Amino acid sequence: MKTKIAEALVNFQKNMPEVKLDSTVRVKTAKGEAYSFKYATLQNIMKVVLPKLAENGLSITQTFVDEKLKTTLLHTSGERIVSIIPIDLHTGDMQKIGSRISYLKRYSISAILGIVAEEDDDANIADGNEFKKTKAQAAQKSTRKAAAEKKVPCTKSQNAALYAKTSELVKDGKMNKDEAKDFRDWLKTEYEVTTDDEGNKRFTKSGASKLIDEFDTAFQRFSEQYLTPLEELPPSAAD
Repeated sequence: MKTKIAEALVNFQKNMPEVKLDSTVRVKTAKGEAYSFKYATLQNIMKVVLPKLAENGLSITQTFVDEKLKTTLLHTSGERIVSIIPIDLHTGDMQKIGSRISYLKRYSISAILGIVAEEDDDANIADGNEFKKTKAQAAQKSTRKAAAEKKVPCTKSQNAALYAKTSELVKDGKMNKDEAKDFRDWLKTEYEVTTDDEGNKRFTKSGASKLIDEFDTAFQRFSEQYLTPLEELPPSAAD
């Protein structure tokens, strides 16, 4: 027997636009290795899905019940689909707990709606497996590389200004030298880069100019995503 909520969910998924992966997180594994992956923030997911849910007579709620996160997909007929995930509300400080809750809320909404909200190759990287790109992905990489070759690298003065700003953070005790290196690597995933004649990644002139203007904001975003330890996240957070 076909239920009304099932029919509504099919229509929702059929007309669901792609959710943009609007943020990047860099994670250190227990073995001391590091990897990064892109994902859609909770705010971005809700901005995209709420109008489409409403069009199909659907709504979604999330509540806490006995230290569990309860996600409920509701239909105007009264039918519902419920997902319940245990959540640790005791380990770590409030910032860690907040990060854990935010992750599980994203994960639960994506799962119950059947949408993709993060890259799918990070589990392979975390496990130390080689991730083989499909032909389509390889073609996209080739296209991006060709486009990058046409971009103009930043000037020496721009590069010196960025290095000075990062060095000042170390001098002020806001990060150590290893974290500064991670910060520089992270910035190259957030701002436009190109490849110089020696094969090194460098910011483009426009990318460096934008970064210089937004440097303090960029550091704040990096601090929130990376300088806060992530060991307390559930194992699936690295999936």
